[in-house]
Amino acid sequence: MNKNYIALSLASIFSLGLISLNAQAELSLPSGTDTRPNLSLDPFERSREAMRKLPVTESAAEPVAQVKQQKTKEPIQEIREVARNPQTERAPASQESTDAFSYEFAVTMDAFSLIAGGVKQVDDPENIPKQTGVVGVIDFIAEVDTRAAGLWDNGSFFLYSALTFGQSPNAGDLHGISGIDAGRNTMKIMEMWYQHSFPYSHSSALFGLHDFNGEFYVSEYANLFVNGAFGGGQIIKSNGNPSTFPLINLGLRLKSELTENSYFQMGMYDGAQSEKEIDKIISISPSKKDGVFMIGEAGIFKNEPGDPAGYYKFAAGYWNLRADQVGFERVDANGDPLVGTNGDPIHILEEDPTPGTSGAYFLAETSIGEKMGLFFKHGRAAANYVQYEQFYAAGINYKGAIPGRDEDVLGIGFVHTRHSAAYLAQFDESNPDRPFIAETTYEITYTAQITDWLMIQPDYQYVQYPNMDPSLMKASVIGVRAQAIF
Repeated sequence: MNKNYIALSLASIFSLGLISLNAQAELSLPSGTDTRPNLSLDPFERSREAMRKLPVTESAAEPVAQVKQQKTKEPIQEIREVARNPQTERAPASQESTDAFSYEFAVTMDAFSLIAGGVKQVDDPENIPKQTGVVGVIDFIAEVDTRAAGLWDNGSFFLYSALTFGQSPNAGDLHGISGIDAGRNTMKIMEMWYQHSFPYSHSSALFGLHDFNGEFYVSEYANLFVNGAFGGGQIIKSNGNPSTFPLINLGLRLKSELTENSYFQMGMYDGAQSEKEIDKIISISPSKKDGVFMIGEAGIFKNEPGDPAGYYKFAAGYWNLRADQVGFERVDANGDPLVGTNGDPIHILEEDPTPGTSGAYFLAETSIGEKMGLFFKHGRAAANYVQYEQFYAAGINYKGAIPGRDEDVLGIGFVHTRHSAAYLAQFDESNPDRPFIAETTYEITYTAQITDWLMIQPDYQYVQYPNMDPSLMKASVIGVRAQAIF
């Protein structure tokens, strides 16, 4: 029997056991015995509190809407996140939703101009003209609370559909200037899942089309930024081919709140889909050849971002892609593949193929005083069969930098991604096309909440060695994000 499906079966058995345990416990547990906060299921306190990325004083006005972008920051990541993250929304166990059906529309648009560098034009290699591009996403998010609907307790159905359009200017960078750029005009159901929480064990289980990056490897402060690198980074997204925007797969996620200030979560997802799936309205096509992507994360935290008493979060995770991997082929100085005496390509590694690849990550973030927030993210992959081996991201958020604009946030951050030694070993040292070892992106951004439904975010990005391409030394882009939530 395939090992991937054995693992999936074990996870299913674990879920059934958890359900059974809670069913017995909830029948015998006296009311009020355990008063620790339960895992909240309400995603609709989310976007109206998006500016909570930094602590606020008790007299400060209530934060207003700004949906965070990852993406691969996901375009509606913040809207979805509160529904599933115990560390971001810890409602009292007695709190109950009164709305059976909730919904929301969000429109996000990025307009950028390439002012220096970027990809050279094929028809005129010496000319690098300014390029402009507009990219956007129109989101519809809906939730059904099963208790309020008169069905059963502790359940929630979630639907997220998106219409993506436009294209960013071609800066040639690895991660993408805009995290909401899906690469084409399409409309599809991005997420569709059911989640059930278990109050006694402070746990929950979720199954369906689910974006792993909505819950795993999430930094509140990093999601202020527009560049796609500040989400999961290419260490996971390119090497692991996980379920994430814009190709989201079937998955099972289990989460447990170990103590009032710690949690553990694990997920199992169908492997990468082909690019043709992105044009389908809904893509549910599990296959053995896709493999299985598995991930686990444990973390500790204090309060929520925006709490006057201070906030911090430390988390570490491990992921594994169970799918055949092929070692990189050696090439000569001209870039042509080298072959052995039998006529077959010569690979960097002899084991070919090998089942799967894996990696680990760490993130930390904290508030400092009432205006500042810091974050750091690091990821590393097993280098033998992956192109990208290391990933670093760090930055600072500062609230109220302009007098009279107390709710605006200034962000300065950078992202650094490095090639693996195995990948670089393909290229002879004398090869003029041998790529650089790393790409680094710097971003300065500023969010201004114009009304309770409209946010404007000017943005500047500088990319050093885009995509590690030796013909591209730098790229500079300037633009603005506009976001409206209804």
